[in-house]
Amino acid sequence: MTLGGNLVYQQNSNKEFIEKVHESIGNKNHEYYKKEINSLHGPAGVAGLYDVFSTGLMWYFAPSAAPTTNFLVALADYLQVHIARTKLFGDPNVDSESGQIAKQRRVGAMAWTQVLAGAGGIGSFVTEAIFGENDDNGLSTSKKSFLSLSSLVAAFTMLTTYSEKMLVATTSKGKKVGNEIKGIVLDANNDIRASLEYVAMAIYPWVTSIKSIKKAIDLAVPILAIRDGLGNFISDGISTVFTNKPNIQFPEKLGNFLKYALFIFTNGKNGKRPFSHVSLPKPLAQSWFLGEGNFRDRYLVPIFRTLGCKTIPKVNMEGENGSRALVVKYPIGELPSEYEIDNPKILKFEDRLVAAL
Repeated sequence: MTLGGNLVYQQNSNKEFIEKVHESIGNKNHEYYKKEINSLHGPAGVAGLYDVFSTGLMWYFAPSAAPTTNFLVALADYLQVHIARTKLFGDPNVDSESGQIAKQRRVGAMAWTQVLAGAGGIGSFVTEAIFGENDDNGLSTSKKSFLSLSSLVAAFTMLTTYSEKMLVATTSKGKKVGNEIKGIVLDANNDIRASLEYVAMAIYPWVTSIKSIKKAIDLAVPILAIRDGLGNFISDGISTVFTNKPNIQFPEKLGNFLKYALFIFTNGKNGKRPFSHVSLPKPLAQSWFLGEGNFRDRYLVPIFRTLGCKTIPKVNMEGENGSRALVVKYPIGELPSEYEIDNPKILKFEDRLVAAL
């Protein structure tokens, strides 16, 4: 595949076969995302619990708007582990209107958790502005150091889950039914935003006495959380989540105003965000990360296996500069038997293309 997840066809290749394999890989990747990455004891589940613990400590020792938002967002992140797996909102795999509504409700629930978490932080900011701020209770250097270290570890956990979710989304375009990839990308974007916030929170205990910096962080963190959720509402409509109805169209004029005010970028017709443009972020599309036997293979895959992931896709990047491509490989037997064709003429291009059986 290209770095944008689009299939690369060789001359005289069996296009129909390649597309079927691509579809199968997309389906397997989605199962990997839902049942393994988002397992309660999987990478997202463990990272989510740790982040709740870390942000809870910061909220307890340095209560303010930014720590409040971070704690609420951490709870929202952990809730998304359940949202990604649940059929509470219907079965998203049903190829009908009810399946489409189920997907909308699932993605909408993720967006709502972000908006509500940010709203809680804004509420804390306004409360402090009216009634005065809490001080840091004279935190010792050792406590500040501990809080900073715990935030940096939380930032790393979010980076690891972000990278894997974006890899899944980019290589899963074979799954054509519905908007499932939107949920994965929204989830991944939440992780990268949270990671950046945790880096900011690592310095937070040291700058609480500098009011201008403290207030800037206190205001920026909840606004960023709200921004991500509103971006989904503007693009895809507002989900009522708990009613089995399609999304409600977001008011166009208000949406246009918010896009400019909050720097929400959308693509496609009428500002909709088609997910055909999902591609691997440049920092991840590097040989040090995805090269054969490099960072992901050497460090992340073993950790994910320890956390119960059994169907981790083997994804590497081959080629140089403009000819770089993603190569996804599954062992024989891991793709449905209907796609396993014992024809060497069909399989001879596996090392240069796409998906090898």
